[in-house]
Amino acid sequence: MSLHPMGTLIQKTRKMLAGFIRPEHKVLIAVSGGIDSSVLLDVMLRLSDELHFKIAVAHFNHQARGEESIADEDFVSQYADSLGLEFVTEKGDVYSEAKKIKKSFQETARILRGEFLRRSLLTTHAHFIALGHNDDDQAETVLINLLRGSGMKGLSGMSERSDPFIRPLLNCDRKEIQEYARDQKIAFREDSSNRKTDYLRNRIRMQLIPMLEDYNPKIKKTLTQTAQILRDEEKLLSLQDCEQLKKIILNENEEQIFMDLNPFWALSNEGQQRLCWSLLRKIYGGASRFSFRHVSYIRRIMQKRTSAGPALLPEGWYLETQGNTGHIKKGTYFRASSTDAETFKNSDAVPIKIPGTTSWETAGIEIRAELLSTYDASQNNSAEEAFLDFGMTGGGITGRFNEPGDRFVPLGMSGSQKLKKFFIDRKVDREHRKSIPVLTNALGDIIWIIGMRISNLYRITDRTQQVLHLTQYKCGGK
Repeated sequence: MSLHPMGTLIQKTRKMLAGFIRPEHKVLIAVSGGIDSSVLLDVMLRLSDELHFKIAVAHFNHQARGEESIADEDFVSQYADSLGLEFVTEKGDVYSEAKKIKKSFQETARILRGEFLRRSLLTTHAHFIALGHNDDDQAETVLINLLRGSGMKGLSGMSERSDPFIRPLLNCDRKEIQEYARDQKIAFREDSSNRKTDYLRNRIRMQLIPMLEDYNPKIKKTLTQTAQILRDEEKLLSLQDCEQLKKIILNENEEQIFMDLNPFWALSNEGQQRLCWSLLRKIYGGASRFSFRHVSYIRRIMQKRTSAGPALLPEGWYLETQGNTGHIKKGTYFRASSTDAETFKNSDAVPIKIPGTTSWETAGIEIRAELLSTYDASQNNSAEEAFLDFGMTGGGITGRFNEPGDRFVPLGMSGSQKLKKFFIDRKVDREHRKSIPVLTNALGDIIWIIGMRISNLYRITDRTQQVLHLTQYKCGGK
């Protein structure tokens, strides 16, 4: 005989919390007003009496749906007040911020909401932030990461606990939550945007998953079980990675790491790759501020048994090697070292002075480069000007003409395309294509097709600390 939905949800959540919640703890519950977070609040309230922890409620108003958003905030505020719970709220103009930082609405909302919740954790003196993600959300997340291209960590989905965040309902499916809400007469708000197919997650939930269920009726359970397997394996491998890091790191502080490369050279290719991922995660506190290209690049540098570098990394970090020692340091390189042969693959490449003006006679232009500490959203990229994230591009920038096979991620796109297709789409004739100059960084990425488009990978974002402003002129025309 199966348990009643209320008993099932309470039981699963109790089991999840019992391992770490203590009587002195306080949990800040993120409540949007929707069914998931409203059920989460009710379940946590019932368990708070049993496990003796305190509760506060947080609501972030995205101001995305006009009167609906105001009604959501009022609903949560009144609900928290009726329960005698501490309540914190904040408004954020997500649309304006998304334009400013050039990110999607969903990504910007996630950033602003996360920042608000972390601030609220401090102001309410809470120990954890509880989110309403469920089993169905997990399946959708795995598919999103699969479609975007991800490794084991991305395909392992969300964790029940990743301090300060906890997800008490992660092992409960949407059907259980709906049944609980119906049986316990839980009031909640309907978010009309959940029915829009503009957003990838909604399309996956409404279109892709129903189609996959024709092949496997239990596809959501299959995806979440696979994510759990990968999560467990990732934990084990991460422990091994930590041991390997200890072997190669000789000394470190907040701005530099000294390494012995002998243990690195003794690893298999796969082991070296994982170690480079771990090294960059250690520097950046996660994987969102670097990419696979950076991992591959520092691996190539570290594999060399002669002096090499600098390998220029995001946010002002760089790697150099000398014999069997490596040095990762935070600083600024304004030009690439000629000792790194990979930086200059094109014999006609022209190193760009940063800051300064570079005369590029074969292209018939001059490039002026300057570094800015601030960026005005009204400053737009154009045929003559480019505004780029200098922490991402690094200083090893060169100019060359485009070559067969070149690929590029145009501003506004997430995937790369061949320059040939980019030119064809814009009706650039074949003869003219050969004379179009590009700028590349030390990774070999094209950061600006001069006169046409910058790369989406190096655009200005909310994390940008220093702006590289490039201007092109005809030779002698400034």
